[in-house]
Amino acid sequence: MRGLRFDPLPGTRVEVEAVADLLGKGNAVLYTGREALEEALRARERPRILHLATHGFFLSDQELPRGESSDRGQVISLTAAKGKTAQGEAGKGGNQDSPDGSSGKESAKTGPTPGDGKGALAKTGQPGSADAASNPPAAAKQNRYENPLLRSGIALAGANRAVAAGVLTESDGIVTAEKILGLRLQGTEMVVLSACETSLGEVKSGEGVFGLRRVFTQAGAQSLVMSMWSVPDRETQELMTAFYGNLLSGKMSRSQALRAAVRQQKQTVQGRYGWANPFFWAAFVFLGEP
Repeated sequence: MRGLRFDPLPGTRVEVEAVADLLGKGNAVLYTGREALEEALRARERPRILHLATHGFFLSDQELPRGESSDRGQVISLTAAKGKTAQGEAGKGGNQDSPDGSSGKESAKTGPTPGDGKGALAKTGQPGSADAASNPPAAAKQNRYENPLLRSGIALAGANRAVAAGVLTESDGIVTAEKILGLRLQGTEMVVLSACETSLGEVKSGEGVFGLRRVFTQAGAQSLVMSMWSVPDRETQELMTAFYGNLLSGKMSRSQALRAAVRQQKQTVQGRYGWANPFFWAAFVFLGEP
């Protein structure tokens, strides 16, 4: 993320305040500016609608060393540190510094391996093999595995300070796809990702912030409105206001409300610039339950 900077987006405040007015002050909780913190996002449980008007990012993949095999049969070594015994339940007695509960200084602990009745130092795909436990493959030792859920996300308050300092923490304002998986969105009818500049970094196969679609769905959201490319601030604010107006009329489903708003925005762009360039009105798509 080095070199990234998220500039202010004046249209986002106008947008969310307009949406809040449409929904009714008693039906919406609004966080803007310095109040738009990552902690506030995590604290909201099962909102009916979650509207995020901010920057999004999608970073390019990095070429990492690969072993002899890149399929599902890839062997991953779990070796014990010198003087430690790999036994008992995985992560027992560890902390939260690593996904398996180990401290990072100690080994990843594994349970008994079927076939030999002993704790194993390596998991090789051939349970019970003493040779495999003591001599993990060279490819497994050399491979580095990057977490792909850290390459896309959204920016909230404090994100620029975190990037500039080069220190990313649990509440730094950089809400990665991995963090979004932890949101409690079961029962949430719709997440609107009104995110500008979602194509920061290299975008492959036109996917944009495709990773965010997956994690929001897995977090429980029934449907999602998202952009497929970098979107203009002014036109996005207008489109979103029209979208919620259509939705609250009670005459359209969520997908129909977005389609009508897009068509209306196309006409607005035509009148404003003399031609209806899709860049200004066609970026947003609806995904999930209509």
